[in-house]
Amino acid sequence: MSAAVGTSSGVVTSQWMRRVSKQLGGCTAELSRLGPATDNLQAVFVSAKQGCVKYQEAAKCFASKKADSPDLGKCFDAVNQGEMFLAEAEVAADIFH
Repeated sequence: MSAAVGTSSGVVTSQWMRRVSKQLGGCTAELSRLGPATDNLQAVFVSAKQGCVKYQEAAKCFASKKADSPDLGKCFDAVNQGEMFLAEAEVAADIFH
């Protein structure tokens, strides 16, 4: 999921927003595919789930906006918050791994 937003030319288009919305919206399903967390990985799961919630928020935001919306920054804020939670999950997973 860390590459969901990917690299672009810096130009936000409606096509880009639809693609990113679809990718971000799939976070919870991807997390579910990993299966239940073991007891020692519960903290990892909680952080990852919080990241997916923020990604879902960003997905809905991108899906509801036009590429030239003045408040598009709110969508990117949710992406950044999601990335923070997922980074925390990754660090915690490395500790337990």
